[in-house]
Amino acid sequence: MKFLINSILSSLVVFCSEAQNIQLLSSSNKNVPVAFASISYYNDTLLLGGAYADENGVASLRFPKNCRKVKIASIGFRDTIIKIANLQDTIFLLEELSLLNEVVVLSDNSQVPIAQLGFKKARRQTSTIGSPIKGSQVVTRIDNPFQVDKKIQAIEFWMDKKKSVNRGFLKVVFFEIDGLKPGKQIDIEIILSNDELEKRMIINIDDKDFSIPKEGFFVGIEWMSCIQNEKSKDDLECVNRITGNFKDNEIILNQVFVRDKFEQNNWTDLNEFAPFGSYLLAFSVYVYE
Repeated sequence: MKFLINSILSSLVVFCSEAQNIQLLSSSNKNVPVAFASISYYNDTLLLGGAYADENGVASLRFPKNCRKVKIASIGFRDTIIKIANLQDTIFLLEELSLLNEVVVLSDNSQVPIAQLGFKKARRQTSTIGSPIKGSQVVTRIDNPFQVDKKIQAIEFWMDKKKSVNRGFLKVVFFEIDGLKPGKQIDIEIILSNDELEKRMIINIDDKDFSIPKEGFFVGIEWMSCIQNEKSKDDLECVNRITGNFKDNEIILNQVFVRDKFEQNNWTDLNEFAPFGSYLLAFSVYVYE
C-alpha cells in the first residue's frame, strides 16, 4: 500500500508541441508578481491538466491536445478564464478581498493554554504517503471538539524528506467540510520550498489570525514540483512524502481523501482502497483554548 495514492492518481495527458510562457502580475501593483498561481487547462468544461507559476509569477505552459482555454487561480485574486487564442504574454489579475472566518483576538496569547487537535506521529509508522503527480492533493479531516471557532497557533506534520539538488515547492491547503468530504477551499495556503523542509514541520501561523471553524476542516498537502528518480518504479517521484500512521483493527471512515486537481474535481476516499482502514496523515493543529 506504500504507493496507494500513486496508483489512484495515475493518468496520461497527451501534450502537443504548442507552448507559451506567461507572466502573472497584480493589477493594482503592476510590479508585483502573482507567485505560485495554478493554471488549469480546459476543453470547454473538461479538465485536461495544468501547471504552476513560479515564485516570480512566471509559468511555462504546454497545452494538451484540444485545449481551448485556461483558468488562472490564486488566493487573493479573482479566478481568470482566458481562451488560448486570446492569451497574452503578460496577464494582470484582479485582487479580491477574502474574509477568513471570524476569530477572537486574544490580548496575551503567551498566557493561553494550547490544545493539540488531529493526529500525532504514532510509534508504529506503516509507510509514507506520496504521489508522482504534480498538482495532487491529499487531505485529512481534523475535528474541533470545542464546537466554537478556535484561533490556530501552529500546524504540525511529518515528512520523509528526500535529498535533492532540485528546488521543489509544496502547499499546505485547507478545505471546509461538505457533508463527509472536503468542500470549498479555505482562502489561506502556505507555500514551502524543499530547502525549508524538515522531518518534523511546525509552522507558526499566529500572525495570520486563522481559526479552525467549529465544525472542523480538512488540512493537507498539494504537491507543486516533482523530480525524476531512476530508482523508483514510478516515472516520477515527488521530492517529499508525508508520513502516515495506521490504526490496526479499526476502519477510519471519511478521514483521508486524495485527488489530482489538474485531472479531476472529485475527491477519492482512501477507505475504499484500504481493506483494514485508512492511512491517517500525521497532521495536527495547535489552537488557543
